Amino acid sequence: MNLDVTAVCSALIGIDTQNPPGNEAILGAYVAELLTAHGFDIEWIGQDPLRANLIATLCRGPGPRVILQAHADTKPATAVGGTNLWNTDPFAAAIDGDRLYGVGACDTKGAMAVFLCAATTLAARSDWSGTLIVQCVADEEDGSVWGAQLLAEHGLLTADAAIVGEPTGCRPSLAQLGLAWAEVTITGRTTHAGTPLQGADAFRAATSYIDALDELVAKLPTDPDFPGHPRVNVGYMQIPGHPGTVAGECVLRADIRVLPSQDRDHIAELYRTAAASLSSDKVRIAVAAYQGGGCHSHFIGTDTDLARAFAHAQRETGQQVATEQFLGGSDARFFGPAGTPAVVFGPGSLRHAHSPNEFVPIAELVLATGQVGVVLEQIFQISSLPPM
Repeated sequence: MNLDVTAVCSALIGIDTQNPPGNEAILGAYVAELLTAHGFDIEWIGQDPLRANLIATLCRGPGPRVILQAHADTKPATAVGGTNLWNTDPFAAAIDGDRLYGVGACDTKGAMAVFLCAATTLAARSDWSGTLIVQCVADEEDGSVWGAQLLAEHGLLTADAAIVGEPTGCRPSLAQLGLAWAEVTITGRTTHAGTPLQGADAFRAATSYIDALDELVAKLPTDPDFPGHPRVNVGYMQIPGHPGTVAGECVLRADIRVLPSQDRDHIAELYRTAAASLSSDKVRIAVAAYQGGGCHSHFIGTDTDLARAFAHAQRETGQQVATEQFLGGSDARFFGPAGTPAVVFGPGSLRHAHSPNEFVPIAELVLATGQVGVVLEQIFQISSLPPM
């Protein structure tokens, strides 16, 4: 009997994996129990038992090797010190019409539920040969150091194909933006607000720095598939001090999205170029990579077997053949260096991720499960008809 994808997603939502602290192994234990019952072998990879990554493997002889990977962690339900804007308990899945609400519903416990249902359905069949691997990984929401990066370092991302779970509205994403992250410290000189000429205002220097960075990024080539990018986003600013004191220090943390045609390291160098243009005897600007500096972009062609399998799955499920540009970072970036073609795919929309009242459409959970099932049939070259 096939699993109910809505019930599985609801169970996953009920397991608190807010990052920080993560505690992804608690969700991994649920996944391990479910997959063990369907014949999968279980392995744990990680330095912290509470943040370990689950690797579940089902080997049915020679043939293609396929990885289904989704991250177990979520963003916090409510910002630290912020107001709880949820209309329901974020850790008790709630259904309203076609919407399933809860933390991680679309990012990305919905995709995890889809993979589990598709994997167990395939496990019940005997008419295929190959290896199917389900990876429940940690730390995607905070840099992937404990998760996919660790698996890459262990050589565990090599396969003939991989599907990485993220909310794409049930359309495969063949191209994803990268990220160039930096922490910029602007140091001026503190003085009394009544004698501003005796100091060097770090805050005003910071605004000039942002303007200079904007000008550099505005000169970069654009891509019609990724409107609005590349651009500078300053998501964090800290100025210790008092309103009666000229700011002597300002710390910024910024993000520049990297197009698939661009090199992340080249984009990251723009932070230093802007700093060099403004640094002086009075103001010093220091640039450092933030959380590893972000991530590289990722791309596979429409002519790859995996892309063609998704196009076939869309036709088989009555959908128009179309792709989706994924505007967030994803763990797909770790598969490219391993030589593994990877597609980002899942139910739900990025517009509803990282926000109160996050939800995934139930119809998309069902549709995505069917599509992944067809993709697996294509890769393992088995009939779409159930075995007799």
